[in-house]
Amino acid sequence: MTSNIFEQNNSSKTDLSPPFSLPLTTSLLITESLFPNPFSPTTSLIIPLVKIKIPYAYFVVVALDLITAFLLKWYYGPTYSLLAPQYISALPDTEMLRQIYEDSAKQQAAQQSAEQQASLGSPLLPVGMAINISFSSPFSEPNSRFATLFTVELKEIRNIPGYLLPLAALLLYIILRPFFLNSRNNNRKQDAQ
Repeated sequence: MTSNIFEQNNSSKTDLSPPFSLPLTTSLLITESLFPNPFSPTTSLIIPLVKIKIPYAYFVVVALDLITAFLLKWYYGPTYSLLAPQYISALPDTEMLRQIYEDSAKQQAAQQSAEQQASLGSPLLPVGMAINISFSSPFSEPNSRFATLFTVELKEIRNIPGYLLPLAALLLYIILRPFFLNSRNNNRKQDAQ
């Protein structure tokens, strides 16, 4: 009897852990703002291209985020020559740090004012239409509420009417709905047999 209780406790503990294999989905993500304004509502259309199950797939998406953040910090961060005598110490002095941060603050302020003038958007909230490749994976299966998402913007089209993507999504729904209803009915018939 104690072994049955021990087995039940072990099975309940293993149920709480995340599953080993999770789907990693590569999709074409098309987003469009309804109005040419950075604060406009946005419509999106996700077209799955490839879906594979790999061990702990969300680590792939997190690794993409980390690599991107590292490359950006490396590119925009201060550069130090290890051979120069003033950088023999691993840490620069406080005057140099103050100068670096003052220069970067000035650059950020200039960049923000230029961005506001140009009304730049992000891949998920564009000004116009953005065509992206996205990588996503849930943290657990089958019905996870939390997932990771990494997007790479391929193309941004600024001067495009805001109704184009919602209209395309509606047409795709009308065209594809009978196909998916038929496949669901066929699956139910096979399960019944």
